[in-house]
Amino acid sequence: MKSSRRLRHHRAESTADQGAQGIAGFKIREDLEVGAATTLHGKRMWDFLDRLFMIALPRVRDFQGVAVKAVDHGGNLNLGIKDHTIFSEIVPEKVQHIFSFQVTVVTTARNSDEGRALFRSLGIPFQSSDTNDK
Repeated sequence: MKSSRRLRHHRAESTADQGAQGIAGFKIREDLEVGAATTLHGKRMWDFLDRLFMIALPRVRDFQGVAVKAVDHGGNLNLGIKDHTIFSEIVPEKVQHIFSFQVTVVTTARNSDEGRALFRSLGIPFQSSDTNDK
């Protein structure tokens, strides 16, 4: 069974997730911490989203916008980031390991159309319709 440990840090709730079973090929042992999740609210959330969508993502090579399919049927946005060094606060020369992470923005939208309209009004750059077909 997967367990987690709760951490509190600067009004952000975090959990450290442990592996449920060992996977020898990935050198993961049972009960080894393999992930973390953080929930942001208020000003910290808006600051993070602003840096992500207006500064970090446009720095990605060949960035053509967020895929329209990234908004699920419930109106929530889900993004997978392959390299955490896209943020300007991180000095690439000091990084020992590059890791990826998932960003989920939960909204009160009732469907994907409402969610996309909300994210467009916030200025999130979506891909043009001809780019989605590739």
